[in-house]
Amino acid sequence: MSRFPLVTMYTKPGCGLCDEAEEVIDGVRAKRRFKFERQNILENFGDFEKYKHDIPVVFVNGREIARHHVDRAAVASALDDARDMVVIVMAKLPKPGRVKTRLVPPLTVDDAARLHREFLLHVVHRLQTWPMIACHDPPDAQADMRRLLGDVDLLPQSAGDLGERLTSAAKECGAREVIFLGADSPDVPDTHLHRVAELLEKHDVVIAPAEDGGFWSVALGSSAEPAELFAGIEWSTGREGRQTLERARRLGYNVALAEQWADVDRPEDLRRLLERLRTSSDPDDQQLLTRLSFLPPPLRDGVA
Repeated sequence: MSRFPLVTMYTKPGCGLCDEAEEVIDGVRAKRRFKFERQNILENFGDFEKYKHDIPVVFVNGREIARHHVDRAAVASALDDARDMVVIVMAKLPKPGRVKTRLVPPLTVDDAARLHREFLLHVVHRLQTWPMIACHDPPDAQADMRRLLGDVDLLPQSAGDLGERLTSAAKECGAREVIFLGADSPDVPDTHLHRVAELLEKHDVVIAPAEDGGFWSVALGSSAEPAELFAGIEWSTGREGRQTLERARRLGYNVALAEQWADVDRPEDLRRLLERLRTSSDPDDQQLLTRLSFLPPPLRDGVA
């Protein structure tokens, strides 16, 4: 499992500036180790819409560092600043009857499982420029998760409640700093996730609250002890966000709150998500809306 920073360049064939940028990036390899990947914007409509006027666009561990022209000093500085951080997606295998059960009805168990599958695939795709691990449940589902997610680092979830599973994942992932995500907030804006990463630079714990009283993300710095932080939290009660915040403060951690967003757990949450997607101009949101075209017409078309 690689822990080197990831440099991602959005490009397309025949781009002279992109060739020059890649030469600059290659010139940094002599003193710094990193992974490098190219993303051809012609292979993804969302990428094309975002970057068609700006290539090359270069990211280091999910943080944009350059457009059009790439400077060797800027790449080197970004790599120096790239800390040992990973995003862990807590990923359930989309098996009928095991996921999104509070959406049945109006969904069937098969449609609920497919909904979760599309959410998970969408979240993983959006995180392609970040160092990421999918922490999967059940723990023996590695082969199924590999077929579903492709070339993504995998880690089995441990037994226990959510706090125990988060604690185990934080300790086993090999990174000093961790940002936890689920698949229940698939349309959370990129700016919100980047804000979590920014806050983590100066705080021990970052909590991104969900509207239902939980959180869509929680991030831990190197000084935070997850076993102490998550012990005794009343999960899935709507109190877990407030309780985690209070526990972090009692433990003396420097805590920050990030932007709030909505989870999708209940039928009304799904209806609100679909309405947000229908009115959004973001290419990622439109892609997700297309993924959800299998939903029953009353939901899909916004009919009450």
